[in-house]
Amino acid sequence: MREYRFPTPDEDLTALQLDGSWDVVAAELRPRTATTPDGDPHEVLDSVVMVRRLHG
Repeated sequence: MREYRFPTPDEDLTALQLDGSWDVVAAELRPRTATTPDGDPHEVLDSVVMVRRLHG
C-alpha cells in the first residue's frame, strides 16, 4: 500500500504566504471517520485552515 504525506496546518499556512492583513481563525488537525475500500471504518486526520481578511 502506498502512503501519502499531506501537509500540516502550519505547512499550509506557510504555503499561503499570507501578509499581515489576515487573521488565522483555525489551523488544526481534526479527526473524522472514513471507510476503507474494504468497508472498514478508519480514522483520518484532516488539516483545517481558516483565515479571515482583516478590515482596515
